[in-house]
Amino acid sequence: MADAPELSVNVSAPTSAFTPALAVGVVSGSGSGSGRVKSAIQELIISTLNIPIHLTDRSNKAKGDLRMAYAKYDRLLATLKSMSELVTAGTWTHQTVANDDIIEIFMSKSAYFKNHSKVFTMVNRHPQMKKWLLNADDGPSDYDVWGYRKHTFDVLKAILTPMPPPPPPLLISRESGRKRWIWTCHPLQ
Repeated sequence: MADAPELSVNVSAPTSAFTPALAVGVVSGSGSGSGRVKSAIQELIISTLNIPIHLTDRSNKAKGDLRMAYAKYDRLLATLKSMSELVTAGTWTHQTVANDDIIEIFMSKSAYFKNHSKVFTMVNRHPQMKKWLLNADDGPSDYDVWGYRKHTFDVLKAILTPMPPPPPPLLISRESGRKRWIWTCHPLQ
């Protein structure tokens, strides 16, 4: 299984450039039932990188939709890359940003480490599933990638996990009755 992408962005800069007016927590998309209050630095990241508000919605209505979960994961990776580029270029002049702060813009850390980082890293192995998750115009139908199975992380993981090779055939010796494995590449002598 592929490892989760390295989340090593530790965005640091002088904290004196941090705007005190942003120090108050604000509810993203206030009035939209978007879940928990975002920190000031999270709000700054959202506005600086023009992250669509619907991707920051952590309410229960957004849970269970794998396409939305993948869109959030995809944007999370893009945000980590963008923040790294801003820091490297020296254009991020605000307080240090921890990876957890960036993850929690889109989803809870536990959801990220339990599902998103383990399952979505395997999507590139299955181009049709990736098209389905992106809701591409030329993407396959539900049945083509899911069959009659439910759209859950567990089922997605089962679809994306490569099948192990079948065990070699078992031969029972006539003389001793013992079981022996027969390897097709090494014939019995």
